[in-house]
Amino acid sequence: MRFLVNSPSGFPIFFFTIKQHLPTIDDYYRIVDQIGQGGYGSVYKAFENKTGDLVALKKVKIMDTTKVPLSCAREISALKGFRHENIVDFKGIVRCSRDNSLYLVLEYCNCDLDSLIHHYPRSNLNFDRIRSYFSHLLQAIYFLHSNNVVHRDIKPANILINRKNCAKLADFGFARLLTDSRPMTIKVMTPSYTAPEVLLGDNSYSSSIDMWSLGCVLYEMVTGIVLFRPSNSTQVAQLSAIHNICGSLSLNDWQGVQKLPNFILVESFSNCQSQLNQILSQTIKGEYEKFIPMIKSLLILNPEKRITAQEALQDPLFSNISLQQPFIFFDSHSFSFAKEKLNVKALNEDESLLHSPPRVSPPPLRVD
Repeated sequence: MRFLVNSPSGFPIFFFTIKQHLPTIDDYYRIVDQIGQGGYGSVYKAFENKTGDLVALKKVKIMDTTKVPLSCAREISALKGFRHENIVDFKGIVRCSRDNSLYLVLEYCNCDLDSLIHHYPRSNLNFDRIRSYFSHLLQAIYFLHSNNVVHRDIKPANILINRKNCAKLADFGFARLLTDSRPMTIKVMTPSYTAPEVLLGDNSYSSSIDMWSLGCVLYEMVTGIVLFRPSNSTQVAQLSAIHNICGSLSLNDWQGVQKLPNFILVESFSNCQSQLNQILSQTIKGEYEKFIPMIKSLLILNPEKRITAQEALQDPLFSNISLQQPFIFFDSHSFSFAKEKLNVKALNEDESLLHSPPRVSPPPLRVD
């Protein structure tokens, strides 16, 4: 059977053929464990019957036998079109006619970064390992941005680590070509990692939104703390969380910000100075202080002044990185490939899947 992908988020239209005469997925793969669950379906650890290769199977339920859900189509388009050592490897698609599902066959990785940060000893993320993983992420993002693709959902749960100690970007359900002429939706990303211009309603945002998310991820890697923790997923709560740490928006520093549709939401906020420097100095100590300038350059409110992936890779912080031996790896099937328990929603450009990350309270600010 041939499936038509209708140019999701600007990616080229293409047909792909799925193995359709398949009584069950067991004919091709031996599933050994379920390692993830989400609104899209389930993720399984499995071995290919012919080769014995270990893979991850991402099961997607299809309601229409001739169409693929848009989120799934975006992911297939992006992974099929782009190959990079720091992007999870896409191996193919299998259709199981018995339960009317598609299985995306992906490279198996042992852990996601969210589990590594929040469920394992902090010693597993030492200075050199953070440097190495983050350089891998920058290389993946630089590759995407160079090809005019924006990821739009960068967070620790969407970053995988394999046995070779390589960090890989995953979950391209929100990926979008920047060359697409259609307005950008603002209903993307996860609250704690959403850039301010998205929350302010800018429908022509750039790849800089991914760099903001990377700043949030780097802080979380270094401290084990989620920096921006909105009380809920509303735009007001998210903007308030950013405002309380980064300070009031300045019309001088960000010209034209007052013209954005949701600027009215921040007009009621009281004026306050940025607390970011103070928070960074209180929560990041020792050699990890070398990450502070990079975090600050990523968490600039004005997207035009935010550092790019190419510029970040040129920072001396990421030079002379040697590949470390992997620490004793966990086979993390007890932790989710994509842990969020989501409500099942229609996956389309006008709807979002917003989920809150683990809440970890930062140390109280000390006023000297």
